[in-house]
Amino acid sequence: MIPRLNEIIFDTLANAPFSGAGTLDTKENGKIPVTQELIIQSILNFTQRITNLPVPIRKKVAIQGGVEGLSANEKPAIGDLVTLKVQMSKLKMIKDDEGHTRRYWVALVNQTTREVSYEEFVQNKDTVESTFKSQFKSYGTNTFKAYVFAGNGELATSFTKEFNVGGN
Repeated sequence: MIPRLNEIIFDTLANAPFSGAGTLDTKENGKIPVTQELIIQSILNFTQRITNLPVPIRKKVAIQGGVEGLSANEKPAIGDLVTLKVQMSKLKMIKDDEGHTRRYWVALVNQTTREVSYEEFVQNKDTVESTFKSQFKSYGTNTFKAYVFAGNGELATSFTKEFNVGGN
């Protein structure tokens, strides 16, 4: 029952009124900062504590990409579009639960702006890939991280990918 409740919460975070934004607009108080990355981690940690079951990491997560047309030594600028590919690979030593279909999400988090892009995916091959596009909105270091998670408390993360965003 808890994994299904978590799936509903993840669907809600991916859609209105959150829609991956780093803030939530309210009529009374204006914009309230929302750190969806911490919400996801808290839900999964809570699930693991409540179920008291070991949740093996079943995925290896990698992130790569950049701004098209820029060389590795050029700084991106505010407004540039970055394309990031997240690869989710099944770990060979972990067996899937027989007869159990699990819903998985991948979330790409800009840890600088707190914006999150979500995508549900099916692991129908050893490695699947999701592509995300994001526009730089903040000067300085923009740090991206990918999270792969399921309602049962399973969580795998990538290393961070950083971009030093300068002016035009």
